[in-house]
Amino acid sequence: MSTMKTWNGVIAGAAIVMLGTCIYHFIAETPMARIQAKKVELSKLQQENSKLFSSVSKLKKANGPRIWATSSETIGPSAMGKLTELARGLGLTLLSFRPQKPEDSGELEKFRYVISLEGSFPRVIEFARKAETPENRIAVDRIQIASKDGATDSVSATIGVVAYRDKIQSKAPDPKAALASDTKTKP
Repeated sequence: MSTMKTWNGVIAGAAIVMLGTCIYHFIAETPMARIQAKKVELSKLQQENSKLFSSVSKLKKANGPRIWATSSETIGPSAMGKLTELARGLGLTLLSFRPQKPEDSGELEKFRYVISLEGSFPRVIEFARKAETPENRIAVDRIQIASKDGATDSVSATIGVVAYRDKIQSKAPDPKAALASDTKTKP
């Protein structure tokens, strides 16, 4: 009889263990389920990341021709030369070209300039439109136009323009650092 009680106890114990395992399986989240959920989440994040990188690359490709990659010292004179030539070609009088304080904007650096022009209204508008071509690498920021007299279409205009420079692309090696490294290597 004692073996019968032992076997009954073993069977009852096994039943309790099986019942506990079933309850645990249905109630508790298994590590595999958590891993699977994390894999799905990671996959979604990778897809979103891929879309964002694609979007950034398209924007860089579209805006690349409009961004200066030269040193900051050459942007002002180059922009002034291009805009002076454009004004002359349209028969406008360029009164002034004033640089403003450069602004840091992440990977880009903004160079603002204020231009004062005189000429006919249609030509001033054409100047603003032509200034924004990818070849000029200038963006018109604002335009203020005032009539010089009521009898003609002659106007006086103040146009704010911006030139953007890519700080990362245009980083040139520092000549002083190169010279210092050369002197350290020489005996």
